[in-house]
Amino acid sequence: MIDYEHPTTTQPQGWHCPYCNWRIRLTWRRYFTEPGARKTCLHCGKQSRMNKTRSGKLWAIRVVSQVLCGAPLGIAGFFFFGPASGLGAFVLGALIGGIPIDRYMDERYRQLEPLDD
Repeated sequence: MIDYEHPTTTQPQGWHCPYCNWRIRLTWRRYFTEPGARKTCLHCGKQSRMNKTRSGKLWAIRVVSQVLCGAPLGIAGFFFFGPASGLGAFVLGALIGGIPIDRYMDERYRQLEPLDD
């Protein structure tokens, strides 16, 4: 499974390494194995970090989307099975809807920048 592609591809998704300009796709494997802000380029091996310029806006979108995804399951769980099940169903719905939205937002609206070491 190839996790990266050459920068001459025309697809707009993904990040570009700030050191070598190699296009890095955010796959599910990379999303879960590098959960922090630091990412490693597969071409040059240097680490970079995700920018924080839009983090407040992205955080608000993530919270709203998780509430909208978790509320229907939470309400149904509360009415049919009780408060504890309603809370569990809300968390499950928020995770099911929130993780794909978070990955999409990271790949589309955040970019990599070099480390200031």
